[in-house]
Amino acid sequence: MYNALPHRCESYRWVIDNTHDSLCFNCGRREQCWKQEYAATLEGMEALRPLLEENGRLEPAQLPGQLSRCIHPAALCAAAARSFALYRSRKESRLHAEAMRTVFTEQYSAVAEALAVLGEQLGRPGEPEPYRSDRVAAFFTSLGSPPLECAVTLDDLGRTHAAVTLPRTRFGPQELAALAREVGRICRRTLETPQVLSCKGMTTLLFSERPVLRAVFGMAGAAAQGEVSGDAVQQFCSPTAAQMILCDGMGTGRPAAVDGNLAAELTARLLKAGIPAELAARLVNVALALKSEEESGATLDLISVDLYTGTARLFKAGAAPGFLVHGGRARAVGDVSLPVGILAGERPEPGGASVCRGLCGAGVGRAAGGRHRVGGKAAGAVRCGRRSTGPGGKDAGGDGTGAGPAHRPPG
Repeated sequence: MYNALPHRCESYRWVIDNTHDSLCFNCGRREQCWKQEYAATLEGMEALRPLLEENGRLEPAQLPGQLSRCIHPAALCAAAARSFALYRSRKESRLHAEAMRTVFTEQYSAVAEALAVLGEQLGRPGEPEPYRSDRVAAFFTSLGSPPLECAVTLDDLGRTHAAVTLPRTRFGPQELAALAREVGRICRRTLETPQVLSCKGMTTLLFSERPVLRAVFGMAGAAAQGEVSGDAVQQFCSPTAAQMILCDGMGTGRPAAVDGNLAAELTARLLKAGIPAELAARLVNVALALKSEEESGATLDLISVDLYTGTARLFKAGAAPGFLVHGGRARAVGDVSLPVGILAGERPEPGGASVCRGLCGAGVGRAAGGRHRVGGKAAGAVRCGRRSTGPGGKDAGGDGTGAGPAHRPPG
């Protein structure tokens, strides 16, 4: 079985050796051809290479003078043609195996890095705040529900988090909002409505500090032909960042829509799972490369805005330049790169900018017939502004969900 596998340094010499082993090894003139006249025979076999590369087959009349002494000319032509066809097949198999090895190496590398990042996040419980933890525990005890566990911590960026575990209890939306206000008053922070986890007779309330900024998304698109567009948009807010993804499948119509939606959906799932944008883009690149035997590709526009610091990170792969609007000025962002799914080792280049307020536009799609024929036009934008809090800590600009207009601070 090992001999059937292609070797990394295999050359045309393998065709000569295989022809000898399959035909000449048991021939009566083997001694004369392959020992006494070895140099001439080898020269003649080398002369067959351009004929085989051009036609893939041989005729006895095409044999060079060095091989005129062969007593089986027709069999020699057939054996050389079979060996050359097998050589080409083995060469293609080797190239395919090397490409798959590269793809899987990239995939495992990206997965390993993603797991390392997630493991590092899980291994950092945060800096404990004993005084605030005791005060929060005392508050719940005063409500008649002494907590089983209570911990207030600060993460690496100084954001406050609180986890309170109680005997199984049901809370309504108004009760959760009131708890967030009271716990926030104790911790001297504005907290989001807590996440509720219930399991095995216990209820855990997870409080986190409310982001400073609020994102409002917008998008518009049109199909290049018919009703199916190759563009796909995903817009959502993770606990710490506003994420917007715009993917444009190569081609038009349904095939382009499949690639575009696959890239956008997979990227969104990875981001929601807590995987950093750089690693998510690498994993999507590998997924598209392995999707089918046919070439699959999609441009990728990804913008991630930290809702606490206002720092935006942009990732582009094969996409048209985006536009960053900051301080009343617009500038193009993005360099020339390949779409995801074309080369397994291609990595989107990240960029960074501080966008404390204003509009961050990412992913203004190309029209059909550009450098890559795309499935329509699409544009998306995410606008980030500072929250304006009214009485009771509620956003004055909306319902507290980020659906209202962003507020521009003075200056």
